[in-house]
Order: sequence, then structure tokens, then C-alpha cells
Amino acid sequence: MIEIEFIKSPDLNLGKNFKIAGNRLAFGHSLEANLIINDDAICSAMFVVELHDFEIAVASFEKEREIFFVNSKKFSGKKKIVLNDIIQFGDTSFKLLAIEFTPDYDNKHKMSYNYKEILKNNIPYSDLLHELEKELILIQTLQNERTKR
Repeated sequence: MIEIEFIKSPDLNLGKNFKIAGNRLAFGHSLEANLIINDDAICSAMFVVELHDFEIAVASFEKEREIFFVNSKKFSGKKKIVLNDIIQFGDTSFKLLAIEFTPDYDNKHKMSYNYKEILKNNIPYSDLLHELEKELILIQTLQNERTKR
């Protein structure tokens, strides 16, 4: 489980806190992200906060191009972080509030999207989001069946 608190962001649809089960939180512009953030100052399609071997790291998928800050210090690529560190990508900044390492969680639960939060904030789109969720589950099921063969 990873829990973060947003400090500032141009994306007005973000809540204050975000919590996700598993050992990886991917966010940015990519549809593969667990959390899509509308921040034009972010160049990369996706950033990741990841727990691996009981260590926490933040990384950009555009390792050399994308600059981010940890406690106001400039980095690119990958950087180990600790609880209460303040991370900034583009104009979005957040604090790492809590972590709980779950061995092998991500291999069992690849589709760990927080649809209830999205639906709560986007009532007019709830029917569309439900249909999209069904399609994504079907695609994931078909991919899982194909890899078992």
C-alpha cells in the first residue's frame, strides 16, 4: 500500500490524499497510470513510486529528460525516498505519508485502479467509466489467459 498527500497541483480533480493497494503507484499522462494527473508542466508520460526489496524509490520513465525534486533538491532518473519526503514533478507536489510492503501483490492484482474515487468525483461520466472498467477487466483477463498458454 502506498499513500500520498497532494500539496499542490494544477489538476483540480485530484483529492487531498490518494491511497493504492500494492507496491507501485504510477501517475502522469499515460493511460497505464493508476492516477492520471493533468499537469502540462510534466513532460513524461508516467512517474512511479515503487516499493521494492523494502526500499521506496521514485522514478521518471523519461529517465534523462525529466527533472523532479525531492525535498527541493533536483534529480532525474531514480531516487530513493523516505516517509514525509516532498516530491515535485512539474507543478504537482506530494508527500509520501505511508507505505506497507505486500510481497507479490502486484503480480496478483495488476488492475489496481481506484474507480470509486473517480466515480465520486465525476458523476456525469459514471456510466462511461463503468463500461470502460468492464472493457479493461476483459482485456486483462484475455491477456492473462494468453500468457497461461
